[in-house]
Amino acid sequence: MNWQSLVAVALMIFALNPAIQYGGIWNLRANPVPGVVVALRDGQRVSGKLTREWSKDWMVLTPDGGAVRFTDRDYQSMQFSAPVAHAAPDPTWWLLRAWRSFLPFSIVSAACLWLFATSLASSWSTFASRRTRLPG
Repeated sequence: MNWQSLVAVALMIFALNPAIQYGGIWNLRANPVPGVVVALRDGQRVSGKLTREWSKDWMVLTPDGGAVRFTDRDYQSMQFSAPVAHAAPDPTWWLLRAWRSFLPFSIVSAACLWLFATSLASSWSTFASRRTRLPG
């Protein structure tokens, strides 16, 4: 196994999951989810637009301009309002808006594929050069 394969495996193990997580955070920061009601453990109910912080904390942007931050352990439930039928977005439009979710994962995946391809190419050239040197 050469260095390209090792780097590709390390990227897959250590970088793909954070790329997915931070891509989701990036998309939520750009496109907060409207109409969310969050029940916090202290009994407080907060409604507004749901987004995420880079620290992986949740944040509800309230209609009065305020913001309530909380962690995964601080809430009991989240309720999302049903989308209005006439305002349902076209699926292709959603994909265009959600590019932030897919970009980090795509970059890391492309890097892994490129490293595997170069590893395969160098292994094949090594095999081919050894094959031509064999007597016979």
